[in-house]
Amino acid sequence: MVSKRGNGTDNVVTITGSQTVWWFNGVLPTGYTTSIQLTAKPAGQSQYTWAFSAGSNKASFNGQTGNTINLTGSALSAAQGDVKVKVTVRFSDNSTKTSSDYPITVRGPKLLTFNTRLDAEDPGFGYSSHLYYKIRDNFNELLPSQIGFNEKWTTGVVNDYAGTNWTRGAEIGATTSSSELDDLIQGQGLGGSPVPVPVAPQYPFGTTKVQHWGQEHRVGSMVIGAGARVQTDVLQKYRDHANHESVQSPAP
Repeated sequence: MVSKRGNGTDNVVTITGSQTVWWFNGVLPTGYTTSIQLTAKPAGQSQYTWAFSAGSNKASFNGQTGNTINLTGSALSAAQGDVKVKVTVRFSDNSTKTSSDYPITVRGPKLLTFNTRLDAEDPGFGYSSHLYYKIRDNFNELLPSQIGFNEKWTTGVVNDYAGTNWTRGAEIGATTSSSELDDLIQGQGLGGSPVPVPVAPQYPFGTTKVQHWGQEHRVGSMVIGAGARVQTDVLQKYRDHANHESVQSPAP
């Protein structure tokens, strides 16, 4: 005797697709997959209903077509695979089956780790200080390829040196070299009779403070204020060098 069964009993429901999606606080940099497509199998059935069984606060669905759907991140994962997706398929005989949980990880920039600095005499500004950082994701891994970043001022200028006429430059966006961010800070233009006159770096560094202000660093875009915030600090200019002080990374 042959037993006949409907599609709902015979078929196993599965999900295929990438298990990693990148998130940069709403910006979409090239070179990083910020939207992934998930596919339910078997194809060609009556209905596909997608749902989160965990991590709905870290990702969202959009653009469903037949048995495929797109997923984008909305917050960083705290653990590998902590976003879990399932799909329920309705078959032609009106029976349904639900897949096992499909784990997905949302990765993105989270912090900067200091790498090195380079200070040199600058013929136009007295000195230049390069502060180099490595950009790391939420699993402490280096970002795999170049990415845009920007700085944003978070406070006004506070003058530490009485009578100074140093001025603050514009906020800047740039692109990393691989996973390294470089913050270039110069003294003051020598052509405008600066007070005090910036000098070449001294070793050990001098202690004469000139001015400071709040600064934040974001990764994912060269547009000022866009991307994921990874560090806050106080940008402190001295007469012979500059530094980041009161550093917080990850940034609150």
